[in-house]
Amino acid sequence: MSNQAVEIQSDVHLVFSLSDAGSLKVTFSEIGKRRENLVLAFNDLFSIGPIKNLDSREGRQMRQRWFMERFADYSLNHVLNEEHQLEHMLETLAGIPETKPITIWCGDNAHDQTGLRFVLHVLKQREQPIRIANVSELFSELRPEAEVLVPPYAQGLIEKNVYREMVERCSRLKLLDASTRRQYESEWLALSGRDHTLRLWLEGEVIGCEEDRLDASILKAVTECEEMSDEDGFVKAGRVVTNVFEHINQLVGDAFINYRIWTLISDGYLGFRGLPVALHQYAIKVLPRNEDFERGVQSPKHIISVSALVKNAKGEVLLLRTHWRSDTWEMPGGNVELGEPLDEAIRREFLEETGIVIRPIGITGVYCNASKQVISVVFHAEYVSGEIQIQPEEIIEARYIRLDEHNIGQWITRPQQKSRTLDAMKAEEMVPYETWEVNPTYNLLGRLHHHS
Repeated sequence: MSNQAVEIQSDVHLVFSLSDAGSLKVTFSEIGKRRENLVLAFNDLFSIGPIKNLDSREGRQMRQRWFMERFADYSLNHVLNEEHQLEHMLETLAGIPETKPITIWCGDNAHDQTGLRFVLHVLKQREQPIRIANVSELFSELRPEAEVLVPPYAQGLIEKNVYREMVERCSRLKLLDASTRRQYESEWLALSGRDHTLRLWLEGEVIGCEEDRLDASILKAVTECEEMSDEDGFVKAGRVVTNVFEHINQLVGDAFINYRIWTLISDGYLGFRGLPVALHQYAIKVLPRNEDFERGVQSPKHIISVSALVKNAKGEVLLLRTHWRSDTWEMPGGNVELGEPLDEAIRREFLEETGIVIRPIGITGVYCNASKQVISVVFHAEYVSGEIQIQPEEIIEARYIRLDEHNIGQWITRPQQKSRTLDAMKAEEMVPYETWEVNPTYNLLGRLHHHS
């Protein structure tokens, strides 16, 4: 937005989504006030992701990296809407004359309310006249007779004629006093001082939560949708996301719910079929929990998985990110098929996921996930041939990364993945591994035993 546009228009309006900006511009045009009102929009989602030191370049880079690691299309959207990104918007705010009034539009949701507190923090040194147009509160004032349990929590949920009344009245809203502004500023400092990456609007305030806070709501939505499904219990992921938002009354975005769905798939709570590219291309269902196993009635059954540490000539480790564990990098690998020797399994999985042919040398560690009954075997292996060529339906990205004890947490975020990778990097000796065939005679098919 040019400084000339800021100078020409007498009032500035700030919203926290491009959709809200479009609605506001159209409504100003309908009431004949478009020319004198400048509408600015952030294209971000403040209810998710880190917000610590967000007014600094380092803080914004940390936030950007968090999004890039979890959402495959984030980089493209970031480039396409550059003028609405944090960096550019902060420059735009700084260029607004201090005498020009700013109306900040928001609703009773953690996204808008966190954004509101951030903007007031950014403007704390300025004597800017500021109004807050809270559409949830304005709805209750304009429609006190409305029979709703909860007022609309976002602008997009408000009927057009009611929203038009809000826009017509916004210039008559009271200016924020100094005490209220200081309260919002201190609330921002408290919010941004925590490490939460999910924020919800609960009982009239923004509450920082663990990322899995909405997982129970997702599982409940899948179960409800399954009851109306005639496709072997599988339901379209998009239908599940719609059900979730109908019940939680929170603004956290489709992409975040999709990310949590894939976390639940990874953790063994959900099964899926289809292509993990978009919500309309795959279906999910709740996997049965083995109560008999938990009571000790059945014989124990475990899943065996394999992975391998492979370095290039520079000593860099080959890591990848999957669609269902997009929050972390990890060593390539996968589950062992029935009757498949472990060393053959890791050769196959490595080739399928990365296009690289490897030679297993030995085992560096064995790890048990007691919750999912998974035994993970980690190999040390050597590069043989091939160039990186990923399976796009499963793998987001694969590349060689220089890892050490100090930076590993920046790449591998899950503690169980981190510990087994460190063990493999430090291993000086390998555990012997043999494959035997016993039917009926004993036949040694292969043996790995390596000393450094």
